[in-house]
Amino acid sequence: MARFLYILLIIFALYGCAKEVELDKPASYYEEMGDSLASEGKFVKAAERYEQALVRAESPEYAATIQLALADSYFLAGKYIDAIPIYEVYLEVYQGWESAKLATVRVGLAYFNLVRYASQDQTNTERALFYLEEVKNKYPDLVEEYDVDLRIQLLRERLAKKEMQIAFYYARILKPESEILRYKYVVTHYSDTIYYGEAVYKVVKLLLEKDELDEAEYYLLIERIKILLLIIISGYITTDIFYLFKCRKERIG
Repeated sequence: MARFLYILLIIFALYGCAKEVELDKPASYYEEMGDSLASEGKFVKAAERYEQALVRAESPEYAATIQLALADSYFLAGKYIDAIPIYEVYLEVYQGWESAKLATVRVGLAYFNLVRYASQDQTNTERALFYLEEVKNKYPDLVEEYDVDLRIQLLRERLAKKEMQIAFYYARILKPESEILRYKYVVTHYSDTIYYGEAVYKVVKLLLEKDELDEAEYYLLIERIKILLLIIISGYITTDIFYLFKCRKERIG
């Protein structure tokens, strides 16, 4: 019952100020109207009816059903910003329920559809990755159906690209210490992305410029298997960087 009261408080907070609530008809009346509108593809109108049904729900189980229908209506209408908080409240209140599987997928996809260019804020990317990785770990039976692995990879590519852009910014304003930290972050956290090779190249080059040969050797030799597979193919680690390393080592040695 405490969970039920909690969800009602959340819904009133979200919608109570915007709409006048009339408690003259049962929840099932508005739920049926919502179902009918949703079947016709009128998802925004359906959401309005589900909102009315939700504040009249007589039990936590019934409220859960209607809340998920409400979130799905916003999702299917492309109103992801409206759908996300409803899904997230649902997952907080009804975690462990079988229906949480679909809610987790949908909120991840909602964030995914709000992902912005790499030059912009990546909060939605991070949230999408969080939920889709949760789907992969908790609900492997849904991975293929919703292309979860592909979506996760695309999100990781986007986050790696963001780190590289920040590194390039530090390079332009001549802050090599901050620049190399960003490249190292990509090497450590995004070795499965297309930016790994360029990041390793940049790290090694900056280390050689500072004559930090031991660490440069680490990135050249310890990471050599990944370098061969992911970097030489992309053209970033070439014979010139190995030659530069050899010359620096011979000069210092």
